Amino acid sequence: LKMIESMNFITVTIPLLIMLLIIFSFMMYGVMTNCHLLKVIDKSSLEWFTQCFGHPSRLYEGDILNLYMTFCATVGDVSTVLKLASIVVICLFIFKNKHQAIWVLLLMTTGTWINYLIKQTVERQRPYSHLAIDSGWSFPSGHSNASTLLFLVIMLTIVPVIKVKVIRIIIIIVTSIIWISILFCRLYFHAHYLTDVIGGGTLAVVWVLLFIMAYPLFTLRNNKKN
Repeated sequence: LKMIESMNFITVTIPLLIMLLIIFSFMMYGVMTNCHLLKVIDKSSLEWFTQCFGHPSRLYEGDILNLYMTFCATVGDVSTVLKLASIVVICLFIFKNKHQAIWVLLLMTTGTWINYLIKQTVERQRPYSHLAIDSGWSFPSGHSNASTLLFLVIMLTIVPVIKVKVIRIIIIIVTSIIWISILFCRLYFHAHYLTDVIGGGTLAVVWVLLFIMAYPLFTLRNNKKN
């Protein structure tokens, strides 16, 4: 992981980690205590999406936007994201990056699991207008969490090793668009409140930063051999 190994932990990683932890903790506390400010933000954003897009159905029918949003909701599902992540893990093993593969595997599984545990702890109800297909608790968003984890994994492990600049740029652009679209579709389908989406994404970044700090442990044995 060239990008990880070149990071300045003191000036970048740790301050960013602390800041995001504070943001996530504030939102989690606010959701659990029914903070008025967060309720206003969530209600306003939900009303805006309803006014702009109505009550769309998560089906492969209708206009192009609904088709694309349905695709994003399907791809961004936790189970689908984990399957895609397993492909990344297999590729890393094939190209003899065993410690990176293990790093990604543990990052994705524990990252999505901690998000699930927090969901069960907070027990926030989804928006009243959510679709039946979107079951379970609302905060933090599983789609947002899993897709952010995978997006960062691709940026950290796949993109840096691609030597052809054009291909590298295409992957960055396409991956970024799909990731942002997955976050957007959770609000489009009224599956989550805005704070749920932000919470899921923030938690994912926090988890990746923690794993970045722990990454030297995954290469310790390899370094000893060298």
